[in-house]
Amino acid sequence: LLHVAPPLRQGAAGLSNLGSTCYMNALLQTLYAHADFREAVFRCHTPVEEAARDGCALAQLQAVFARLQAGGDHVVSTEPLANSLKLDVTVQQDAHEFGQLLLSHLDDLMRKQPESSVPRCVREAVTDTFAGRCAFHTRCKKCGKLSEGSAQEHNFFELEVPVRGHRSLDSALTAYFASEELTGADAFACGACERRCDATRQVVLKALPRVLTVHLLRYSYDIKSFTRKKCTDAVQFAQGIDLAPFVTSELHASKSAPDTLPGAEGGSAASGVQGGVSDSRYELVGVLSHVGSAAVEGHYTAACLLPGYPP
Repeated sequence: LLHVAPPLRQGAAGLSNLGSTCYMNALLQTLYAHADFREAVFRCHTPVEEAARDGCALAQLQAVFARLQAGGDHVVSTEPLANSLKLDVTVQQDAHEFGQLLLSHLDDLMRKQPESSVPRCVREAVTDTFAGRCAFHTRCKKCGKLSEGSAQEHNFFELEVPVRGHRSLDSALTAYFASEELTGADAFACGACERRCDATRQVVLKALPRVLTVHLLRYSYDIKSFTRKKCTDAVQFAQGIDLAPFVTSELHASKSAPDTLPGAEGGSAASGVQGGVSDSRYELVGVLSHVGSAAVEGHYTAACLLPGYPP
């Protein structure tokens, strides 16, 4: 794991709501809670002139994180960051979609950092921190062989699990990784059998992320009303989860760890659920929630575990 930032000061700070930017604030708090990622953001090179203007999102994110860590202000302004991202602060966005776009943008900016002075673990911090690898296994029920495409691995940054019909996160994860039957019109064209055969398809984990993000699929599109609707079913979750039942047998026993960052000390935190590098267990340290029964309105909040702050 990356070494983490210096211990946080006492006294947490909030983020200013510029109108309808609670979705951004909640996401920023969860990202900030992961000390390794915060340290990588701090170690990026952003010239003073970039930090002084609203055009560089990475520089403005550094400024927000620095003020949050200093802890002196009761409220930290997010206006320069919002301006750098060209956000319409009067329009509320979906926090999940915004998070995907923000991480993609940060990944692009951090990868452009100079190789001569910025270590790889900083330039590739987004992928090193949040990405795992998975594969989609399609197995013929006649010959028992996997399709050629089953060997292809894909990066994933979150697990999108169903909510409706599941009262617990464990149940939702079991459904997500369950095998799907391919029969009839959906039968699999097996190359080995040279014919269409019944088959099964399922997601398998190939490499575990250092920080696991689980997205509860609460929104669906109603084709009758042409509107998004929210599933408000309660989902219970424990302080920790173990992905051991869902990993492939060839998965390495430990999560890959990037190069360490020199000169940092302190505890550890994560924006999501985080596990040690030696097993498949994760500990819950952050929850980003949408409050409200409607999909197009409401309020976003974040609850995070921050070492150094009073409980």
